[in-house]
Amino acid sequence: MYERHADRACMCTTPACATRVSDEMTREMVDWAKRNPGSSTARPDADATKRMEEIARRLADCLMQAQSTAGTDPTP
Repeated sequence: MYERHADRACMCTTPACATRVSDEMTREMVDWAKRNPGSSTARPDADATKRMEEIARRLADCLMQAQSTAGTDPTP
């Protein structure tokens, strides 16, 4: 789930695009949590944790970059 959002965020060139991607990701995470109660207690293994950290870092970097720039909006 996160990787797809990171890919989309990295295509954004405007704050509006970054906001759309962030809002969509938040909605999907809330919906997923509702469909999977109790899943927050599951602990991923070290490799999965490392991969999620890498994706989260890339997502954050791309969202921050798009929030700080202006340009055309490709609407990924």
